[in-house]
Amino acid sequence: MKKNHIFYFFILTALLFVSSCASKPEDLIVGKWQMTELSTNSPEANNPDVQEFYVEMAKNSYSIYNSDLTCENTVNSITTKGRWTILADGKQLHIIEESGSKSIMNIESITSDQLVLIAKDGDVETKSVYTKVK
Repeated sequence: MKKNHIFYFFILTALLFVSSCASKPEDLIVGKWQMTELSTNSPEANNPDVQEFYVEMAKNSYSIYNSDLTCENTVNSITTKGRWTILADGKQLHIIEESGSKSIMNIESITSDQLVLIAKDGDVETKSVYTKVK
């Protein structure tokens, strides 16, 4: 009987250890991310010129999130710097640029190699998909 208790104790300890090692969004986001896709439900998005603009913007956009909570976002060779934090139990990315401009994006998903963000402005949603640069 005592052996069963010891066995269960070790199993429980191992499970707690494994669950505590699970990656948090705050750890996963650190690094350089290349935008690979940009889409929106805006009515203007049906225009072929706007679609082409989004494709080009995605090619020329990346974000860097540092472990000291600073960040750089580059869109079409224009770089802004700021600070980032993840709130709402890992579901929202908040960025405050040096200019004071604030952005709040919902984190649809984050893994070690892909980040999907949703920005909302009224009824318009813009989805950005990023791949981590190795």
